[in-house]
This record gives sequence, C-alpha cells and structure tokens, in this order.
Amino acid sequence: MPSLFVSRFFFFIFLCSCHASGHMNLFLSPSEVQVRVQVFDSGDLSPLANAAIAVRGNQTLLAQSKAGSDGVQVVSFLYRTGTWVIITASQRDYLTSSVPWHASRLPLYASVSLYLMAQKPGTLILYDDVIQQRCPKHTHWKLA
Repeated sequence: MPSLFVSRFFFFIFLCSCHASGHMNLFLSPSEVQVRVQVFDSGDLSPLANAAIAVRGNQTLLAQSKAGSDGVQVVSFLYRTGTWVIITASQRDYLTSSVPWHASRLPLYASVSLYLMAQKPGTLILYDDVIQQRCPKHTHWKLA
C-alpha cells in the first residue's frame, strides 16, 4: 500500500499549494448551471406557453425567464454545489408552483417539471347564525 500513501501525500501537497497560491477559490466559486424547466397545465397536461420562470437562492433572484411556446425553457444561473435554490413558475389565471432543487455535483443535465393548477371561480357564503346552548332541566333520581 505504499503507492496509496504516496498518492494521498501528493494530493495533500497539491491542495496546500492551491490554498497558498490563492487557487483554492476555484473549488469554491460558483459555476454556471443550466436547468431545463418544463411548465404544464395540471388538468390536461398541456404545455403552458409564456409562463414566467424564476430561480431564487439565498433570498436573491438568480435568474428569470419565460417559457417558450412549448412550455420549455433552459435557465442558466451561477450555482455553488450543495446549496438549495427554489425554481418557481407562474402564469395568469394559474396558481404559482415552486420546487426546491440542489445538486451535490455540477450536473451534466438537469430538468425540472412544474404543474400549475388553473384558478377556478368559487362562491364563499358566510352565515351570521347564533347558536345557543340550552341548559337541561335538573333531574332528581330517587333510589328505592
């Protein structure tokens, strides 16, 4: 096993030299990631054209775009591996849908599908009724 020890030693020396020369931030700096986002109507599963797509991470907007006529858009943003982002899709007359996303390594290909529910009109009826509790009469039991 001396070769394993030697390879670990050289790897350790490499990391130390990167850290000393300032190249260590290459491992920590964010890289550009592309995620394919597909937006569908959840009722009939048809693609939703021109849906607004937003990617948020750490309370900041990382990217925003609009879906094409086929409901698909490739969104590019700077991403640091292991962190979480929220991908959101919205369109008028539909409920907004979001999905959390993260990757432990830089992905070669990433795809997310979001299904939006159509808003439908409804009726809300409020009744102003008063419910009173009636006190029962006292009953006396006699033991014979």
